[in-house]
Amino acid sequence: MKKSLSYSLVLLGIISILVLNVPIIHFPMNTPKYLANIDSKPSYIPFKDTKRYSTIISCGRNCLEVNYQYKNENSHLSILITDKTSASSDFIWGESKKIKNSKFFYEKRKDKQLIAWREAGTEQEFFIKLESKKKIGKKELIKVAESLSNK
Repeated sequence: MKKSLSYSLVLLGIISILVLNVPIIHFPMNTPKYLANIDSKPSYIPFKDTKRYSTIISCGRNCLEVNYQYKNENSHLSILITDKTSASSDFIWGESKKIKNSKFFYEKRKDKQLIAWREAGTEQEFFIKLESKKKIGKKELIKVAESLSNK
């Protein structure tokens, strides 16, 4: 019974990724490692989360996007990882947004902060978005990025 249920869940996950292309299924945090071959969870989160999950969608031919979500009543941290470089993210890559002496690009919009970078030697792109009612600074977001980047 348990094997049948787990096979059904895996099949449903694969169908949602390949056919529906909508992140309707909230997977456990370790699922992308098995379904998308992406295992880049951060070792640092700047707040205590009460809900965490991952989603996986297709971003084109031979391309997947994994989104790790960390939430509580005041904050929402989203970590999007693509396994192929995309053209849709060109807005963030301006030199004026680059953090000195790092590979990270930073942008702040009202109560949202974004850090992005491309991992050297791979086609992976990382986007970290933080929305918070509490003050969480740029340095804290850089710590999250560094905890992902150093793996």
